[in-house]
Amino acid sequence: MGTVTGGEVVLVLAGAWVAGEVALQVRQWRRGRGGGRAEWGSLVVLVAAGVFSGVASAPLRDVLVVPREVALGVGLAIAVAGVALRFWSILVLGRFFRGVVTVQADHEVVRAGPYRYLRHPSYLGALGGVLGFGLTGGSVAAAVVGTAVVGLGVAYRIAVEERALRAGLGEAYERYAATTGRLLPRWRARDVTGAGRGSAGA
Repeated sequence: MGTVTGGEVVLVLAGAWVAGEVALQVRQWRRGRGGGRAEWGSLVVLVAAGVFSGVASAPLRDVLVVPREVALGVGLAIAVAGVALRFWSILVLGRFFRGVVTVQADHEVVRAGPYRYLRHPSYLGALGGVLGFGLTGGSVAAAVVGTAVVGLGVAYRIAVEERALRAGLGEAYERYAATTGRLLPRWRARDVTGAGRGSAGA
């Protein structure tokens, strides 16, 4: 029986992530929209950012290259942690998870698990996965640039999502946003006195 190579491990883990994402999307579509109106534009932007990230990072494959063993070890550690955070966040969201931005008829603020500290931990996990798997290629420059491009798509998605949540949940979401960060924990709550309903969340 032959020895498993690092490249094979990367392919298996990356494939498992993709398969998990597909399974989640199929599951949520079977459940239906939950009475909410779906917004597709931000999903298109995310997909486009993912495709363009490969184009933008390709010319940098030979820039800031680190030893293969280091790239695999560090990259896989970051990727596994990121993907684990993403799936944990999705499981905590439960029926409120949707592939497209949707505020359901009975939507409510989720404060359990990672949502106690972050408003978008699943996106943080996805960025960790992208960065980690990118690093396994050996080039720090390519991994960072590719992740940054995907990050632009994520930033747009978050802005759209928060607008919808503020409009749909009003003061409940404003209070939640005042005590949590988007992708990093908020250490001090901000004052939401007089905060309006349905304001933009950029």
